[in-house]
Amino acid sequence: MVFEAGHLKSAVAMDELIGASQNNFPVNVLKFFDLTDGLELSWAHAVNSQLKLKEAFSGNSMMLEADVLLHPKDGTPLMAHPPNTNSDLSLVQFLKKTIGSGKGIKLDFKVTAVVEPSLRILSDQTTAQHEATNPIWLNADILSGPCQTDCNDPVDPQVFLSLCAKYFPSATLSVGWTTGKYISPEKDGYDWHLVQPMKQLLSNLTQPITFAIRANLIGNSIEQLIWLLGLSEEYTLTIWSADSDAPNMKDLVALHNRVSDKKRIFYDLPLHQKTNFREELKYY
Repeated sequence: MVFEAGHLKSAVAMDELIGASQNNFPVNVLKFFDLTDGLELSWAHAVNSQLKLKEAFSGNSMMLEADVLLHPKDGTPLMAHPPNTNSDLSLVQFLKKTIGSGKGIKLDFKVTAVVEPSLRILSDQTTAQHEATNPIWLNADILSGPCQTDCNDPVDPQVFLSLCAKYFPSATLSVGWTTGKYISPEKDGYDWHLVQPMKQLLSNLTQPITFAIRANLIGNSIEQLIWLLGLSEEYTLTIWSADSDAPNMKDLVALHNRVSDKKRIFYDLPLHQKTNFREELKYY
């Protein structure tokens, strides 16, 4: 997908981009959970079934991450992660349990087509039930990233950003770059030609932004990530990793030590990786 960041301003009405209602203030995730360090925020991943949702509510995880796709037959939004395309948990069911709860929500949109119907449901649910007093993050890979041969197309950035501002301006936007299974931590990273278009995309938005950063690409990207944080006090980093990844913990420590305000960096890592990271931090 070829994208020119400057097209966003002409393609989307400015009032939709600004879009923040005076009665719709973002919920700060650390204040909600009474934390002072992003490292302390805990996650439940792939909450894409009734069973996973029940387990997440019975556990200690603070943020519930779930993936949204369209039902292959009737096109309604449901919780599933490719290659799975179906589940026993619809988006409506997920939101009825989580809106206004003691858990935070991160909805991960996998394709452009699912964004608008999902955000309509989110808006309807918060109106029908009660205000969303808990943190709500909306996540999508909106730019092509350090991929080689196995990357999916990004979610259309113009569609995602404008619809989030229109339907749910109080949400935190979690935005990232596509990354594939076959990446080289030694060679790949978030180069300047990847991060600079992201700056242009976000320049007119008022919503809080967290950049979704893959842990095993940090080594070649520290200067770029520090630069992104410097663009706005409302910007944060969310470091994520797949179970099959083997990120260099010294790279994570190096980035951690460069970010003086620990409220501005979160770690959405598998348990064994987060444990290793904490151990590595003790030596620095």
